[in-house]
Amino acid sequence: LTDDAEVSITYKATDSFGHTVTKTVTIHVVDTAVKADNRVSYYRFISARFYKDGEGNLLPAAKGGLEETSVWRTNPAYRSLLDAALSNQKVNQITKTVSYLGVQKEVLIEGSGEWEHVEDTWYFTKEDLKKSQEFTESYVSIRGSITDYVEKFLEWFGGCKK
Repeated sequence: LTDDAEVSITYKATDSFGHTVTKTVTIHVVDTAVKADNRVSYYRFISARFYKDGEGNLLPAAKGGLEETSVWRTNPAYRSLLDAALSNQKVNQITKTVSYLGVQKEVLIEGSGEWEHVEDTWYFTKEDLKKSQEFTESYVSIRGSITDYVEKFLEWFGGCKK
């Protein structure tokens, strides 16, 4: 909207006897000023494939790498955690042969194999996962330190660690 506005919405409900009730709600929009937010902030999956090149240099955003202003690129503590996580490799993965359009190809079976290094195992229910995402969203908005974030995360969700 570029100007003040008014929108009306009418809700209508009919019960099993045919009785109908309606309720109209009017929404008044009075502040249409655009507020600039120049921060680049979004969730994304960080893959080792798009993290560093063959020589160990960080890939640019244009090639799928981290944004120049990403905390994972600029903050040494975050970057150290990411380096450690992405250097962990799966071993003993199982493959199978699949055929499509007359071509056979070896593919990895998802979930097979073991990680070389397992520090902790966590189990999140759907509710835990939703709460942890909400926690992270609210934490990212206040831009706290990684140490504070980890401590608070462990305080709130430490029960998910097995």
